[in-house]
Amino acid sequence: MRKFLAVGLILFVAACGSDDDKNNNANTNNVNNANNVNNANNVNNANNVNNVNNSNNSNNANNINNVTGMCDIDGFTAVFEEAVIETDLGIFLTGYAQDDFPSDLVSVEFYGDSADSFGPGTYMITDENYETCEFCVLAFSNCDEEFNCSREFLATEGMVTIDSFTAGEAVVGSLTNAKFQEVTIDLDTYVSTPVANGAQWCIDSYEFDMPIEGDTVPTVTCDPQQTQPTVVEQSVLYTESEGDETFLYQGKTSATDPFDSIRVELLSAFGGNVTPGTATIEYASYEDCGNCVLVDLNCTVDSCEKTFLAVGGTIEITSSGMVGDTFTARLQNVELYEHDIDFDTAQSTPVENGDSYCITDLTISATLEAPGN
Repeated sequence: MRKFLAVGLILFVAACGSDDDKNNNANTNNVNNANNVNNANNVNNANNVNNVNNSNNSNNANNINNVTGMCDIDGFTAVFEEAVIETDLGIFLTGYAQDDFPSDLVSVEFYGDSADSFGPGTYMITDENYETCEFCVLAFSNCDEEFNCSREFLATEGMVTIDSFTAGEAVVGSLTNAKFQEVTIDLDTYVSTPVANGAQWCIDSYEFDMPIEGDTVPTVTCDPQQTQPTVVEQSVLYTESEGDETFLYQGKTSATDPFDSIRVELLSAFGGNVTPGTATIEYASYEDCGNCVLVDLNCTVDSCEKTFLAVGGTIEITSSGMVGDTFTARLQNVELYEHDIDFDTAQSTPVENGDSYCITDLTISATLEAPGN
């Protein structure tokens, strides 16, 4: 399953940094770039996060009395906050007590169905093990730049209220009446175990207003009356360089202007699936996607009126190969949202109050060609 260290570190390194590799899920030491918070996967081996020494340097955790049932640590104030949304991992809302290390932090985390349905509302904290919670709230004391923390805590009661969630901008809300139990977390199983005679941390109220980093998935509304595209002209280009394969498919609804266009771009260098099998479309900016599906409407040879980028669905490749072979794939339940795309940088931006486009079931097929043929 995921998780915590794939969490705390995502967010904690937001203050201190991480590298750009989104595929290495095993090392938490690459945390020196102070601005990059998009690497949610390079965090599964957190070194020595269970170290319970050096608690006297923590800003919010100076009075640890180890009296079970009492609030040994009281309150939390953040000087730096950040919301990170990673479509393939979850949603992480984190506040830091300092803008440098060592620092305490509080992390509110949403996984699975909780992440998928995230929005304004009230979320009640339950006494659930960290291994299984899809909505989790944690706190950490005296963490250094490599996420070695004196203590870690898991909330057992309280609530989180999300007042507003503006895609691409901020998450505003509060944590109230929260009680945390000191725990240890197994890095292999994510099982949390209460510490015998461990400390308790109480937060009566913590209000946050967190700017969003990462990929925010736009909401797609499919119109059941929308006509499915009928492709009359198809082509697919194939290239290979140093072991990286690229398939660039285009299907047009008309051989003359104006026309609508469906594009499927599969790039193994970006994690795209280029062999027979089914791949799930994960939302990412056009510059980063490996399994990309786009729809262009009302196009001429020079431009298109609107462009849509897929945010979900599946691509099933039934045949591929090399130049001269037949490429065949099936698109199912593909949901697309209107985007502006900068073709100099390939960066895509969701259009505010943009339109949606949906492909229920479409099979595409064409002979693989080399560029320039």
